[in-house]
Amino acid sequence: VDNRLHVALMQDETMNNDGMDMCVCKIQHTKNGQKKIDFAGAKRPLFYSKNNEINYIKGTVRGIGGRTRLRKKAIKTFESHTINLNEGDYLYLTTDGFLDLQSPSRRKYGRKNFMELLKDNINKPINEQHNSIVNALNIHKGNELQIDDITILGVKV
Repeated sequence: VDNRLHVALMQDETMNNDGMDMCVCKIQHTKNGQKKIDFAGAKRPLFYSKNNEINYIKGTVRGIGGRTRLRKKAIKTFESHTINLNEGDYLYLTTDGFLDLQSPSRRKYGRKNFMELLKDNINKPINEQHNSIVNALNIHKGNELQIDDITILGVKV
């Protein structure tokens, strides 16, 4: 994906230094009823519930694209992680917009608060989780403008 983005943006021929953060998950059903999750993140973590606890896996500390390696056919590697979840557990994939959202006093929402928010809502249906997240966002940002995109994808496995 990194090389394809680099080629598509013609980053060897132009001054284009665009890139992005992203994560990829593959969900496989196992014979014992569990779900095998393969995850790789480019500057994005994976949040997940297991046994009513919220956990996270850090992504690799670099994005895709950009001219940072001045290419020369160097290959960026991204760490892959595998976890096993049970039916009814959740995966949460996010952009950085919610965690980086600033309050009027310029404090970011942050990973710790986000994980607490997920834990407080883990036993609720996904639509109620959504409402709680939107409410927390609005309370945290107050009258501040939202300047970054916010996407949170919750998947019940």
